[in-house]
Amino acid sequence: MLVKIEHTRDFRALAKLNETVQSWHHNNFPQEFKPFDLNEITNAFKRMLENGNTIAYLAKDENKPIGYLLGFIKDRPDSAFQYKKSVLYIDQIVVTQEYQNSGVGQLLMDRAYEIAKVKQVTEVQLDFWSGNQSAEHFFLRNGFDYFNHRMKK
Repeated sequence: MLVKIEHTRDFRALAKLNETVQSWHHNNFPQEFKPFDLNEITNAFKRMLENGNTIAYLAKDENKPIGYLLGFIKDRPDSAFQYKKSVLYIDQIVVTQEYQNSGVGQLLMDRAYEIAKVKQVTEVQLDFWSGNQSAEHFFLRNGFDYFNHRMKK
């Protein structure tokens, strides 16, 4: 296995890989997430990639897409309440089932950390949905700490 992590604007490849994560979210939170629709998801990725603050990396084994990381750089100005901050927010990280636990997710995260350093962001943030224990364990192993809890009624 020779995995390469490449900067991408291939919204079609990202959309196809998104099926696993979108389906997981829909199955676990059907009141929040729509079923996977390739056309809608493709158009959504196309729009996201047009934003200059979006970063996207595709993991490939040979030429086969096997995962991706999608993030956004968010700049928060100084205010009366909070200090100025630049954040790389990791919105999605996906690795196909057959490549999970093979280091591909770590390669994607390492690339995100490199980008954060180059872009001089203050911190890297992400979130995940309750019940996604594999994501929770992966992020904790990567040194992420809880800092904000959201609740709903």
